[in-house]
Amino acid sequence: MARAARIALGSLAALLVPACTLTYVPDQTVVPGNPGLPFVLLLPLDGELQASASPQFAWNAYPGAMAYQLEISTASDFSKVVWDDPTLTITSTFLTQVQLTNFTTFYWRINALLSGGGKVLAGGSPFQFRTQGGGFTIPVPFATQYPQNGLVGVTLSPQFAWQPSNGATSYRVELDTVPTFQAPVIVEANVHINRATLSTPLVPGMQYFWRVLATGQLGNRYSDVPAALFQTIP
Repeated sequence: MARAARIALGSLAALLVPACTLTYVPDQTVVPGNPGLPFVLLLPLDGELQASASPQFAWNAYPGAMAYQLEISTASDFSKVVWDDPTLTITSTFLTQVQLTNFTTFYWRINALLSGGGKVLAGGSPFQFRTQGGGFTIPVPFATQYPQNGLVGVTLSPQFAWQPSNGATSYRVELDTVPTFQAPVIVEANVHINRATLSTPLVPGMQYFWRVLATGQLGNRYSDVPAALFQTIP
């Protein structure tokens, strides 16, 4: 009986403590820029219809890339590039330097820049997305930033900058030598970020007034009044 009892207790212990080995499996969630994945675009998603005007761009890594070039255009053939940044060294970036216009379709692509000067285009390029309006169909008030009012010694090809206006579908930069703007001497239209460089250089030693027109779905709005005044280098 004692021997039978010992056998029974051993069998019960085997049932209570099964012989097994637990194995830890790490999280396999895919993260943007995983170098083990194909060199393709990730974000914004292709065909996105409610993208932010300051979206995040992400793509997978390319082995041996020294940097990445982000290009954003309003044309699928990239004949109208609105933003070009070849200095990116990681596989994602938020568009915080500028803001895109609302209710606008954009195309974007990534090139991996190699040490020998070559380029490799990311698979799937280009993706396209459309920005949302943020609930504004008429542009909200905004102001010019650079060149500041009263600034002298401005270069002949400056980069103009202004605050983004939520609800703007495009911008038009206007320059004139008089504050009335009845017939602006320079007009740069169809601008889709809150930055612009003129297609023609300015005149040396000249005073210019400048302003920006934000165009919206149901109305337009000019930047701050009166217009800013600056003078170019001699």
